[in-house]
Amino acid sequence: MEPRRALAARTMRALMPIGALGATALALDLLGVAGYQAGELLVAGTLALVTGAVAWLAYRDVASRGIWTASLAIAATVLTPVLAARAPWSTGRITAELDRVELPFADELRTSRSGHSWCRPTCPVVERVYLGPAVNPGAAGQDVAAALAAAGLIDHRLGADTASGAFTLTTDDARIAIRAEAGTDADDGRVRITIRIEARR
Repeated sequence: MEPRRALAARTMRALMPIGALGATALALDLLGVAGYQAGELLVAGTLALVTGAVAWLAYRDVASRGIWTASLAIAATVLTPVLAARAPWSTGRITAELDRVELPFADELRTSRSGHSWCRPTCPVVERVYLGPAVNPGAAGQDVAAALAAAGLIDHRLGADTASGAFTLTTDDARIAIRAEAGTDADDGRVRITIRIEARR
């Protein structure tokens, strides 16, 4: 009976780092940490640190303790791309991507942010409004589409609806949904451009 208990205890200790890795990965996934700016580095470091620490404590009686600890810590980082593929972009990351959209003919009017990386109650959303000169919204819209493509946010081949002098562009992929609109401002006739990016899980 005693050898069986000893075997069960050793097995439980051997599996502790795997359990810690699973629990940590689940928590990071629920919080959407991989979608933060530099989130992938944070996830990789956290997985390696937690798994390595638990392995170091669990394998205190093992002769090759250091090798096992290092091996498990490195192996834990393999989950990073999986979590990164699932994580919605944070508002900070969306804002940083929007900062790369260059619209030299327009002035930024305001930026609003809402939602959370854990998508409760909603996933992150960033909306930015620009005010440009009194030009045809359709023409301004083509410049917006080109700027979004240059920033790598949309496919450069994506067409835009410019019917009736207005402009609407909508794209939806696995990570983000983008809606850009341009229309004439009712107050002074200048073109008002709105770009809305919503993260997806």
